[in-house]
Amino acid sequence: MPNLVGILNKEGQKGWMLVQVLTPEIAQGVWTGKTGNMVAILQRECANKAFKADS
Repeated sequence: MPNLVGILNKEGQKGWMLVQVLTPEIAQGVWTGKTGNMVAILQRECANKAFKADS
């Protein structure tokens, strides 16, 4: 398993924030306590105001 803490800390230094982690088990409503695959959803504030919905 990759070093998730290290990866997320590195991305956090670039302005990214973890929103959610998804696994096939969670998506199906079954949690077995182990998984091989996951998707991390990250977000960060847009630097260009032209892309902001409220501008």
